[in-house]
Amino acid sequence: MNCLLILTLMNSKLVFTCHAPVDLFSFFKNGINELFHPAGPPVVRNNIIRNGTCAGGEIEIFTTWNYANIPENLSKMDHNIQKLEKYSGIHTSEFSPKISKEPMNFDGKFGVKYSIKYLTSSCDRVRLFVRKAVSWGTDISRARVRCECEPIIVLTKS
Repeated sequence: MNCLLILTLMNSKLVFTCHAPVDLFSFFKNGINELFHPAGPPVVRNNIIRNGTCAGGEIEIFTTWNYANIPENLSKMDHNIQKLEKYSGIHTSEFSPKISKEPMNFDGKFGVKYSIKYLTSSCDRVRLFVRKAVSWGTDISRARVRCECEPIIVLTKS
């Protein structure tokens, strides 16, 4: 039986790990990423790999804008997020290389749901960004953050 020997440097010590069984033909044909991570690469954050259902999260931001103007509202939201990134020093690209968004109707008001498949930042950092969006944004009434498998946080203007 063949095994794939992996060398890792942990706490200034070299650790040898044997992952068995490994079909070496498949390994060299398909590459290590496809062999060990067929659903996409896991997130590596502070030397911790997060994979599966707890790897990502969602951010829902609710505004005071009328829901009927979806393209205009999405454009305004993008502009406000860019301004917030500039002033807060936190960029959404830290959270994940790919964040999808979709408009939401919340009692006739416009909202956006941002979905993050793999989070590459800490949940605290995501919550800090959203907290600043709610407190600084004049048109943002509330937000909801689901991050990894931590409890859902709802932020509202006081």
